[in-house]
Amino acid sequence: MPPARSWWSARRRSAGLGGEGSDADQIPESRAKELRRENTAAKPAATSQGPDPLEPVAQLFRDLRSSSAGLSDREAARRYEVSGPNELARRGGRRWPGELAGQFTQPLALLLAAATVLAWVSGTPRLGIAIVAVIFLNAGFAFVQELQAERAVEALAAFLPEQARVRRDGIAKVIDARMLVPGDVMLITEGESISADARLLAGSLEVDLSTLTGESVPERQIKRATRLIAFVAIGVGLAFLPIGLAAGLGLSSAASFAIGLLVANVPEGLLPTITLALAVGVRDLARRGALVKRLSAVETLGSTSVICTDETGTLTENRMRVADVWAPDGQGDRQRPQQLARLAGVAAACSGADLADGGGKPTGDPTELALLELASQCGADIGLTERQRHRRALFRFDPRIKLMTTVDETDSGLTVNTKGAPEEVLARAGAIWRDNRQQPMTEADRAEAERVMTTFAERGLRVLALAFRELPPGAGLPERREDGERDLCLTGLVALLDPPRAEVPAAIERAHHAGIRIHVVTGDNGLTAAAIARSVGIGAIGTDSLRVISGSELDAMTEAQLDEVLQSGSEIVFARSSPEAKLRIADALRSLGQIVAMTGDGVNDAPALRRADIGVAMGRSGTAGGRALERQEVVAAEGGDAGRRARQPADRRVVQLRQRLRRRRHRDHRQRP
Repeated sequence: MPPARSWWSARRRSAGLGGEGSDADQIPESRAKELRRENTAAKPAATSQGPDPLEPVAQLFRDLRSSSAGLSDREAARRYEVSGPNELARRGGRRWPGELAGQFTQPLALLLAAATVLAWVSGTPRLGIAIVAVIFLNAGFAFVQELQAERAVEALAAFLPEQARVRRDGIAKVIDARMLVPGDVMLITEGESISADARLLAGSLEVDLSTLTGESVPERQIKRATRLIAFVAIGVGLAFLPIGLAAGLGLSSAASFAIGLLVANVPEGLLPTITLALAVGVRDLARRGALVKRLSAVETLGSTSVICTDETGTLTENRMRVADVWAPDGQGDRQRPQQLARLAGVAAACSGADLADGGGKPTGDPTELALLELASQCGADIGLTERQRHRRALFRFDPRIKLMTTVDETDSGLTVNTKGAPEEVLARAGAIWRDNRQQPMTEADRAEAERVMTTFAERGLRVLALAFRELPPGAGLPERREDGERDLCLTGLVALLDPPRAEVPAAIERAHHAGIRIHVVTGDNGLTAAAIARSVGIGAIGTDSLRVISGSELDAMTEAQLDEVLQSGSEIVFARSSPEAKLRIADALRSLGQIVAMTGDGVNDAPALRRADIGVAMGRSGTAGGRALERQEVVAAEGGDAGRRARQPADRRVVQLRQRLRRRRHRDHRQRP
């Protein structure tokens, strides 16, 4: 996607007071008006009436005293002093009294409060005082633990601040998003967050504004269980009062027995013991690189029966490098760049990455960076500015068809450049580049390309096909991607290596030992994903070992067929999966009674993370970043699969402790006279 030069108009985050479909409806109107007044005071006088989306670009730059080259660093620093940071002010006032009070409204706390009242009425104040002490102790302990967890997540967010790419002094550079000022020119690429309200000056954007809300099934089950215990205990206690009176007991004696029954169903030590067990789990997880924002999430993790994990960046390091190249003239040799010149030109043109931005640091998708390195070795011009100057249209990467296409102007006219999944490119190709010219693609050519693709994939390599099409002289820009992505000429295949994380196999083994099945849900080729999964130990359990289901096969399945597959007991690789497929898999597993943990580190993973019983966001290496930190219950600071698996022993210890407590309670009940 070409960078979108944008204008930031006020001290607002993109998810704050944004337009339709944003999170703006979650901000009280009174607070929104207050922020608008603050923002209006902070803007230049020329924009006090708000931005005009139809204002000519030249006039816009003049009003903002800016240009297409952006601001200078000195001017940006001056404007920052005037407008302040690009962030929403934290909600004022004290929140902790309400949060602390919420600890006393838990069902079991209310049940013990009822036992306290009965104890005072029956003339046993010491028992009432003891129960009150337990209630306050538990509330304080739980409050402190959750407060510490929230602060830890805030600290992680500060450690991984949201960043924005801007153009200053004519040079692209990366800055903290809070440092954006009015007049800055932002550069937006696919998968990045829009860090401020802005005016789109060039390119096109499709913005994901969707949010999925809901509460996980295990938490609802916990609440239902506590309510059931409370209702049963109260019912038994109240029922015993008339029975005791009818048996000849006095009111005081009958009330004492009722209190005993009430407390016996929920002993005074249950609440603090549960809270302590969960808190110990939270601290243990924090030491292992995982931050838990709610204590109840620990039990959900400990109850997990199925993990759906993505592949790139979770099982692997997400550090791509070109391992092999195939060209129609034969196996590619990067020492002979003329052999791969046309392929390198497509790789450079069909990319939004930058090997060396203004700060000298590569930016962009790791796959595109690896392709740019290959193109550079073959002599292609990989300068971002030059590529943008020649680009006339872009069809962003579509996770459903696994293709990305650009339309670029060359000396001979307009050229369509496409890269993506080999099977999709081959389906749209009718020619092949051989001997420095286009030749019709024969069935033998197609079979050879498919054979090479299979060989690469079986080695665990990610395979991309690159192709192009020269448009006829005088032809206009394709209005739809279908008009551009046809009659392509295949230039070759590139195989990229993304090595598995070294610590993953041992972590997978621990998960299997805990009785957890692991499914891989990825957009990658099935053979590639299966090879990586087997290399780390996935597929070592189950009667059918590892099964691979492609996206088309999944789409053709009925709900009953999908349920049957998921109940087979084998671990599965869902290949070429779309974001909708991830949601469908999570829903199917939950309908089968499984407790589902979904991990992910990409922007497309966010809806599935939210739909699962527990969403685990990979904090360091992923691209979901800010949204995940704000919305998920568990954040893996290390960003790796081992961190997630390492959490399982702590989670299981919490569940085992609770089970021992329950067994001890039952034994105590049997021993009571």
